[in-house]
Amino acid sequence: MENIKETQKDYEELFKSVEDYHTRMRRLTMNFNGDEMAARSYKHVTNSTMVSEFPAIYHVIKGSKVRLDRKIGQNQGVLDNEEYLKRMIREQARKEMKKNQSASNMTKKDFDRLVESLFEEYEQEYQH
Repeated sequence: MENIKETQKDYEELFKSVEDYHTRMRRLTMNFNGDEMAARSYKHVTNSTMVSEFPAIYHVIKGSKVRLDRKIGQNQGVLDNEEYLKRMIREQARKEMKKNQSASNMTKKDFDRLVESLFEEYEQEYQH
């Protein structure tokens, strides 16, 4: 009987942590105006759900994602050319870095991870 109560408590803690994770991801998604793809990308790059912890990455993803969506919406053929898509993501992210003062201190490693994460998200989103 004791073992069952212990297992039940473990499951309750697990469900609570999953619910907490979903709540944090919903809040993060709201920071990106409901864009789940941008939120996943931010989470992947920073391993955080708090935009205040990495404002540079947040602003670059948020700003460049809008322009990327528009460009891809105008020509979905760019999704078939991986190198072109990566170059386009890199270009939009650089433009956003130049526009945003807080993004100027982003490291090359973070920038490369951001580009790769957005690229992977676009591939995953449009494969289905």
